[in-house]
Amino acid sequence: MSNSGAYKERNIRKIRENSFNIFEQVVFPKYPKLKNIKEEMSKNSIVSLMSGSGSTIFSVK
Repeated sequence: MSNSGAYKERNIRKIRENSFNIFEQVVFPKYPKLKNIKEEMSKNSIVSLMSGSGSTIFSVK
């Protein structure tokens, strides 16, 4: 199931599983505060991600 299908079905588990930014694997070990920010934001959202270039961490509620 794609994320568009998961959003239409409101399948939160699938949305989380299929939403990622591979750049986080490089950035978070070097900047653990960013990982902490993402984890905090994730507590109150469907999904939280770092933007493609890493300049922003955002949440979808």
